[in-house]
Amino acid sequence: MGISIQNLTHVYHPGSPFAVDAVHDVDLEISDGEYVCVIGHTGSGKSTLVQHLNGLLRATSADKMEIEGIDLLQKKPDWRALRRRVGMVFQYPEYQLFEQTVFDDIAFGPKNMGVEGDELTAAVRDSMRLVGLPEETEQMSPFELSGGQRRRAAIAGVLSMRPRVLVLDEPIAGLDPTGKQDILRVIDAYHSKTRATIIMISHNMDDIVSVAGRVIVMHEGRKVLDGSPEDVFSDPDRILALGLGLPTVSRIVREMNARGDHIPASVCRKEDLVRFLTEGRA
Repeated sequence: MGISIQNLTHVYHPGSPFAVDAVHDVDLEISDGEYVCVIGHTGSGKSTLVQHLNGLLRATSADKMEIEGIDLLQKKPDWRALRRRVGMVFQYPEYQLFEQTVFDDIAFGPKNMGVEGDELTAAVRDSMRLVGLPEETEQMSPFELSGGQRRRAAIAGVLSMRPRVLVLDEPIAGLDPTGKQDILRVIDAYHSKTRATIIMISHNMDDIVSVAGRVIVMHEGRKVLDGSPEDVFSDPDRILALGLGLPTVSRIVREMNARGDHIPASVCRKEDLVRFLTEGRA
């Protein structure tokens, strides 16, 4: 069913002196199973954009807003169905843990959707295995866990709903390199197992090129670039002009070309650079 948005505009405090046009005339088509990263400097509108996908924000105006078969421009959309199909992981999700045990925290979402008994237990334990939480943590307080484990527990609470679309707003913020890779592996495992659509906001360009099949660049509330990582980073000067950084490999390629090499600017992954240098093809 996917995601289909046309001319989405969102204004904060409309009609007041404090009105802010946060997202303006954005068109977006995302097919089932895509892994999409959304990037942009602070204030570019990326978080505002993704918060429309599970109804946390309602469009100020739009010509079309269909998310997983649900028309959000109806007077009374089926919010319950939408939030079961679209899971949202916020920045620092561990701050949302509140139950007495890890099991109860992860079970909170599906239990509210009517899942119970053996089905509920299976959903919780499957999510714990997926994020790498040991079974012995099940009856522990979430606050007895390490920082990385707390984040895994919070993500498991979203995954226990088995969303068809998983939206993540900076899910690796504040983690050390090992913790970041662990969370990225969790997301990749869920994507591989369920073929769910993944939409992730991130500032780490190296992580983006390692996981994303598609990159969307937001700037001043508008979608300004949309394509594969190779396409988006093939114009490094434009990326830098938008106030963004480059993947490490793109920086190396840019420096090598400035010294007289002739490496395609689209090379942004380490394996592609190695292939070009050893075989002469990207």
